[in-house]
Amino acid sequence: MSTFLPHEFVAHADSVGFPAPVCDVRLDAVAPDGTGELLIRGPNVVSATGTSRRPPPIRSSAAGCTASDAGPIDEEGLVYLVDRLKDMINAAARTLYCVEVENALAGARRVV
Repeated sequence: MSTFLPHEFVAHADSVGFPAPVCDVRLDAVAPDGTGELLIRGPNVVSATGTSRRPPPIRSSAAGCTASDAGPIDEEGLVYLVDRLKDMINAAARTLYCVEVENALAGARRVV
């Protein structure tokens, strides 16, 4: 968890919220419209050199880790996601396309 949205900010439900108190969330390669690559750093962010045999969900850089997502951070500090930077995920020696995962989830039966 790197962001949170307090209930009193429900009017901003289109955002993913504020950076968690233990996280440093900032933008890299910011475009003129204010959108940039989200970089996340904190004690709760798994290092790309972890002990798991699974590939890490984020890649490391000196500035932090990137979730491969793009978006702006507004003047209040709210983080928004507007796009993904990669449309393909390599997992367990398989190539997954994000749209395939999204379609499978959209078509799945909902269990209540």
